[in-house]
Amino acid sequence: MDWILFKEQKPENGQHIYYYFDVFDRVYEGWYEEFYHEELGSWEEVFHGKHGFLGDGEVEYWMPYSGEFPNKPMQEWRNW
Repeated sequence: MDWILFKEQKPENGQHIYYYFDVFDRVYEGWYEEFYHEELGSWEEVFHGKHGFLGDGEVEYWMPYSGEFPNKPMQEWRNW
């Protein structure tokens, strides 16, 4: 399975995935969730797992959970 650019395709709501956070240069396992935030009056998107959570603007790449932990996206795929 290849990495998917978040801005081109989003995971399904509640989908178990791997996601890449380039600030820490790490791959995480977790879930993608969309929900309506009443206080803000807007829809929010988060990636979350046992290591915490990130907003949608902080994750560039994701892939469906397969049970086999993936390698990081290749250098040339990243938007530096």
